[in-house]
Amino acid sequence: MTVDPIYVSNCLLVSCYTIALWLISIKNKRLQGMRLLAWAYSAAFIAIVIGAVGVPRSHWFLYAIVPELLLVSFTLLHYCFLSFVRRKPRRPWGWMALLVFGFAGFSYYGMDVQRYLDRSVFIAALLAFQTGLSAYVLLRYPDRGIRMPARTMAVVYLAFSLRSVGRCVWILHYHTMPESMPGWWQPISGVAAYLVLNAFTPLGYLWIATTRLQDELESLSSTDPLTGALNRRAFDEKGHAEVERSQRYDLPMSVVAIDIDRFKQLNDSRGHAGGDRVLVMLADTMRSLLRSTDHLGRLGGDEFILLLPETGMTGARELAERLRERVDATGVEFRGEHIKVHASFGVATMEAALLTNPDANAWETLLQRADAALYCAKEGGRNRVESAPDAVAMR
Repeated sequence: MTVDPIYVSNCLLVSCYTIALWLISIKNKRLQGMRLLAWAYSAAFIAIVIGAVGVPRSHWFLYAIVPELLLVSFTLLHYCFLSFVRRKPRRPWGWMALLVFGFAGFSYYGMDVQRYLDRSVFIAALLAFQTGLSAYVLLRYPDRGIRMPARTMAVVYLAFSLRSVGRCVWILHYHTMPESMPGWWQPISGVAAYLVLNAFTPLGYLWIATTRLQDELESLSSTDPLTGALNRRAFDEKGHAEVERSQRYDLPMSVVAIDIDRFKQLNDSRGHAGGDRVLVMLADTMRSLLRSTDHLGRLGGDEFILLLPETGMTGARELAERLRERVDATGVEFRGEHIKVHASFGVATMEAALLTNPDANAWETLLQRADAALYCAKEGGRNRVESAPDAVAMR
């Protein structure tokens, strides 16, 4: 009896991956998609073991279960990809049940040569559809953070889908299995294609998972967990970078300091839950009026600040006034009560084209000017916009 080394390699690879994936999924229950991936490789492993034993065609159920398990494995992999691109798929059990019972009935009625070829075309067509759909999802829907690993995996799955299409065409045209023909097509059409796919899928999964995890860690380290605004460290980094850009290209920039009026009283009367609801509302309201190039930061407590690149005093004051009006009109619903919210705004601008004196601390000076303007707004009666009296030298 001749043992195919590619088949043995595929069996060993899938068995090792199956054990490793289950161990990882047990220890890391929150790892997105890992449990689906472990189930997918378990189904593939059972199919390979049954195929290695060698089941005669007279045992129709065992003979049919191998391709059914492969189809179930690819279906679970597809839903694993869907979970990564942050779509909300339905549970795969209905689709897998249709595959199992439908294909079992298809295999029951005769196992002659023609029926065997029809069955092989059916399997290849389903695999082509499933892997092609997975490739489409990975190409079409991933967010920017995982786009590169997702597209790499999509290329691999698209190649496997085209291989399955070619298998269908071959069987329909030559009325024989590709494996029976000598030459270069034989290893590509057989187990070698599964070996490449089985070897790459967990690696691609880990690539996507580590990329997503790195993005989430960077986001957690730079944003406020309650409002999603930049924290002080990240906001200062953005500010220094914008100052350098403004100096280099003679562009204006502005900052707007925002403070909720009488927030301590609101916190004392409604509790921290009510205060948090107001902070989230304020952050969401400001984000809705900002450009993609603007930045929102939370410096602590109820104090927020906006960074507005390429914006002069007039534009910054107009935006601050629109924000004040929007906040004043919105309010917050909390425990059946409508909470009226007011905020004060202080605007400071760095007019690059008008200033010639260098200032090594331009960013800190600009923030101080904005704080001074905010103080004037508070002293002037609150719920108003005030601007710093003069620009900040930065060149």
